[in-house]
Parts: sequence; structure tokens; C-alpha cells
Amino acid sequence: MIQYYTNKSNNTLRMTYPVESYSVAKRAEFGFYFRSYPLFFPQGVTFNVVWHEFFDDYISAGTAALGAADNTTRVLWILDSAGIYPGIINSDRKVLDTGKLRELAAINSSFGCVMKVPNRQQTIVSPTLTVIVECPKGNMIVENFSNAVPEPATLIGTYPTPLGTSTTTTTGTPFAG
Repeated sequence: MIQYYTNKSNNTLRMTYPVESYSVAKRAEFGFYFRSYPLFFPQGVTFNVVWHEFFDDYISAGTAALGAADNTTRVLWILDSAGIYPGIINSDRKVLDTGKLRELAAINSSFGCVMKVPNRQQTIVSPTLTVIVECPKGNMIVENFSNAVPEPATLIGTYPTPLGTSTTTTTGTPFAG
């Protein structure tokens, strides 16, 4: 990214930004590693780069299945995490008791002579989860791209005129309708 902006500015870009503080990866509670980069524009937006070993395994499995290095398993997810969150569809709760003497005696007759056995109570909870995406068009998944490092674009010609400052003049007969 810095190389891209350097080329766009004809090597006049000078940055004093604490990029070394972003070189340390953080670990999220759910197991992914990430680095956060606050963007200059739009203000207040943070660009998070997230990765996990699973994705390496995904690429390795695709390569093993195809017999050669291939880009069909390479995936890039661009997600607006502010509008994505988990939801609970259903939940179930069971309380199980172990060591009930009558049930044990019905299974194994040797428990017919026992007066007391250790018992334990265990609670099992199983939620059925979903993912809620508020704005699906605000997210994108890019698949099947090359792992080659792209060359940054160089500045050729002039920048296009920004919107609202056009000086184009149109000549001709006005439309009479």
C-alpha cells in the first residue's frame, strides 16, 4: 500500500506514522489472529487483516486434491464486521443424573447388593446459532486469485478531474422536448 501511494505521488510521499505498532498481531477471543490499521479516509474506519491456520489447510487440501499448486482455493473475505453478529435460533438444556441405583441394578445385577453409589449431576446446554448479516451487499468474497505479489501501479498521465469541478463544454442544439 505504501509503495502504491509512493508511486502515485512521484516518490514525494513522506510518512511519519507508527507502523511498527501494527506489526504485532493480536489474537481474538474466537481464535483468529488480526492486525488493525486505522485508515485516513474514511475517518474512523479501521482495516483489520484477519487470518487463521485453517485457511492454510484449505489451500493445502486444494493443492493435494488437484495435484499441483492452484489458485482455486484462494479466498479473500471483505466483511463489514459492524453489521455481522451471531444470533440464537434455538437452545436446549438437559440435566443428566448418573449413578441412580435402581437404573444401575436393572442393567447389572451386581448393583442389587449395593446400598449407595456415587452420583453426579451434569447440565448440558446446546444452542443452535446463526449469523445475522444486516447488509449483505456491504460484504464481498473474492475467490480464485493468484498468489503472485502484484506490482504497484505507476503514475501515467494526469489524475482525472474530481467530480463537481468539470470544465467540459458541450456544444450543439439544446433538446426541445
